[in-house]
Amino acid sequence: MGYRKVLLPVSGKYHLKRAMLALEQALQIVDKDGEIYFLHCVENSAASYLSERQAHPLEKRGQDAGIKCLVYFIEGSPAMEIPRFATEKNVMS
Repeated sequence: MGYRKVLLPVSGKYHLKRAMLALEQALQIVDKDGEIYFLHCVENSAASYLSERQAHPLEKRGQDAGIKCLVYFIEGSPAMEIPRFATEKNVMS
């Protein structure tokens, strides 16, 4: 039995290499009917390393594996927004 929801905070830094590695691990632990949330949050949207177009390979890889993947872009402090998002999406249970 795997996890129903998996949260992957990501950035475009390092050309998504780290995000793709994390995704491969997440695919090993998520339920087949589960969801993976990619969360990109920045304190200043002008400083964002990631765009929706750049996130497409992450979504596609998850979808190719049959897993629902959703990408969210949030402006705010990662230290504040990641826990808030996890609670809002009930990822921690």
